[in-house]
Amino acid sequence: MNGTSKGLVILFLIIAGNYIYNSIKISKIKKMETLEENKVVELNFSKSIQIISMLVMTILVIMFTWSMGW
Repeated sequence: MNGTSKGLVILFLIIAGNYIYNSIKISKIKKMETLEENKVVELNFSKSIQIISMLVMTILVIMFTWSMGW
């Protein structure tokens, strides 16, 4: 692969990561507007979703870089 293709793949991964992060932030704000007794459970749930999505993104980056032989 040439440099342009690598740049496009990296740009796509950054955009996807930002989209996932922003959707998690929006869901956190929505969950904070729920009832008081549900707040702690909902925030812990959204934190676990954030950790899982970060792991998925790192796995995808590793798979891309390994398969393209960088």
